[in-house]
Amino acid sequence: MVTTRRHGKVFELVIVSGPYYTGRPPVWAAGCDVHNWQSPESSGEDCRVLGTARSRYITLNAPMGYAQYRDVPVEIATQFDRILDSLCWQEWKKVHPAAGESR
Repeated sequence: MVTTRRHGKVFELVIVSGPYYTGRPPVWAAGCDVHNWQSPESSGEDCRVLGTARSRYITLNAPMGYAQYRDVPVEIATQFDRILDSLCWQEWKKVHPAAGESR
């Protein structure tokens, strides 16, 4: 769990893995903006609820689990997103060999 304070209020980013992962997004995430991600080993979804208070639920691939924060101010969501984005699969760009090089 990652916590931060703003104006005396505590906000939490919760990361859960292992047998506690249900395989389903929480009810509050219904109707969110869902983006699927995929890696060679797994796949999942990144679900964001935008507005003045923000929420995010993302399934993680190794070990299987999820991370979420709920109803946090935009500034806090930005901080938490930096952490979550560093955990998510990023598609690697193909590196093309220079002219004359073999693969």
